[in-house]
Amino acid sequence: DWYMAVRESFRLQLDIKYTTRIEKSINDAGGSEKRQVRLWTQGPRIAFDKGHIFYDTPLGYEKWNEAINHVKLACIVIDGKPNDVKKEKSPNSKKKMNKLIEGFVVVEFLIPNHDKKKLMKRNELKMSQNDFVELLMHGKS
Repeated sequence: DWYMAVRESFRLQLDIKYTTRIEKSINDAGGSEKRQVRLWTQGPRIAFDKGHIFYDTPLGYEKWNEAINHVKLACIVIDGKPNDVKKEKSPNSKKKMNKLIEGFVVVEFLIPNHDKKKLMKRNELKMSQNDFVELLMHGKS
């Protein structure tokens, strides 16, 4: 139920992976047990890049002569730098902490022309990778 129709093929760019985790639980005897579980997780390494395109409807990914009749808004990434995570020493301890280095995207927003033959540029924005995910989800930046 995202604002833009983001296909499953973008899991890598969203840093979504099927991950093994250890789950602790209390057994009937009061002891603890550990077991491995597999679940979907999302990390901080968002990585949208030049050429990634999104439509406001899943119908936008159909054959173009039909798709354009359903698309009201499209956005295409024209430049980007991915998020990264660096280990840094914490100032108050010897532990190393993960620090997010925010990347960015430059996105063009496109709308169909009057006769619905092609998309025309409406505007362009530069934003963080995280703000772009918010836009894809909620339509806001």
